Amino acid sequence: MDYIALLVVLLLLYLIVILVLRLNLFKSRIINKTHINCCPTCYFPLDKLKSDKYEKIYNFFTLNVFDFKKFFCSSC
Repeated sequence: MDYIALLVVLLLLYLIVILVLRLNLFKSRIINKTHINCCPTCYFPLDKLKSDKYEKIYNFFTLNVFDFKKFFCSSC
C-alpha cells in the first residue's frame, strides 16, 4: 500500500474516533439549573485554573473538539 494513502486513511480514522468520542459526550460538563459547569460531588460552580502548555498541546492534537480546561471546586 502506498504510504500517502496509508497516512490519509490513518488521519481519517483519527478524525472519526475523535468525533465519535465527542458525540458520545466524552468530557461533557455537569449542568445545573443555575450553573453551566458544576462539581460532580457538591454541585457548586467550578473555578477555572490558568492554562498551561500541556493543555494547549491537548487542544491542538484533538482539534479543539474537547476544549480541555482545568477546573477546581472551591467548596469541596
